[in-house]
Amino acid sequence: AAVAQLPEPATPRGRWRLQRPSVPAGARSRFANASVTGMAVWVMGALFLSVVPSYTAELLDIDNLALLALPTTAMLATACAAHALSLRSRRSPARSQLTGLALLVGGAGLLVVAWPLHSLGVLTLAAVVAGGSLGLGFGGSQTEINQLAPDDRRGEVTAAHVMVVYAGIAVASLLVGRL
Repeated sequence: AAVAQLPEPATPRGRWRLQRPSVPAGARSRFANASVTGMAVWVMGALFLSVVPSYTAELLDIDNLALLALPTTAMLATACAAHALSLRSRRSPARSQLTGLALLVGGAGLLVVAWPLHSLGVLTLAAVVAGGSLGLGFGGSQTEINQLAPDDRRGEVTAAHVMVVYAGIAVASLLVGRL
């Protein structure tokens, strides 16, 4: 109901037609950069949603569901907060994406370090850093996509962006799960 009340960014014109995902030729480089960023940070987010609870159970040798959910919950909460703060501070999409990618490296490093330390604290810190990565990186990538898409093709460009992000998440999650 709330979404239905939001003003449209462009006045609808013409007849409705089915649109296929596509990217205008002049925007493909920016699209590729934004989509790879969105994919990379969401791959880490997907790992926290899919594999990290099992990793946490083995890391700490516990079956307490509240503790197993802590890293994933921390990642998601931080992602929401980082995205909201990014929008309020009016950061440029490029700066948000670069910061998100830097945090991605830090979050991945902390996730690896948590194993030999058997530390819920380090794992939770990894989740917070990864959440910041997701909030800033994906928020910046989606803002970039919205800026580069012509009003009459925003649906096509956004659909192409989402396809790239989900394809990357699917492949990475399957590979990591297999490993």
